[in-house]
Amino acid sequence: IIDPAPPLVASVNVDPAIAGISAVVTVVLNLEEKVGVDNTLNPTVTFTPKNGGTTIPLDQLSFSGTIWTGKVTIGASTASDTMYIGVSGATDLQGNVMVTASNVGSFIVDTNIPAVTSTIPAANQKAVTAAIVLKAVFSKVLDQSTLTDQTFTLRRTDTGASISGTVTYDPATKTGLFSPSGLDPDVTYEATLGAALTDAIGNRLSADFRWSFTTAIQVSKA
Repeated sequence: IIDPAPPLVASVNVDPAIAGISAVVTVVLNLEEKVGVDNTLNPTVTFTPKNGGTTIPLDQLSFSGTIWTGKVTIGASTASDTMYIGVSGATDLQGNVMVTASNVGSFIVDTNIPAVTSTIPAANQKAVTAAIVLKAVFSKVLDQSTLTDQTFTLRRTDTGASISGTVTYDPATKTGLFSPSGLDPDVTYEATLGAALTDAIGNRLSADFRWSFTTAIQVSKA
């Protein structure tokens, strides 16, 4: 059989479809070729940001028959963008080399870490009502399971005593809420949002976020 046609990429499977920092992306290529693929000549598989940037190669895991499998770990410096998968160098058993393909599939990289954009009460605010419900607004939607009474905490700064409370989350407004069990007047409290908080794909806060406020002085009735 004489086959002048080079291999083609018949299908691509990418997992996960959206990848965050430290995610391992696995790519499986299915090549189409009538006379068979030369598995001794490894193709080059890369991904390139849609909006321009550094092209990154994938590490080959296996290459057998028409199936090529590779992976790449997403670094914190990788641009957030749609990534186009490129393939070159696949060769059939008659020496026909595939035409370089720059976009046989795609996936999304999101390396933007969540951050606190505002709080209630504000940092260092004075005369805060003891009935306050603390609120922290985030730049991104969180993985709600990571916002707990272990990652949203409150303590007195004078004694270090922890204040119990109920933690809830409103994804529509990207807001975490802490309802304290009870605050004393004229006391400075420190709230902490732990670095274990993540967005929906696992990107963490860069560090613990802390802010303080002071409750109002109780006025005695004459």
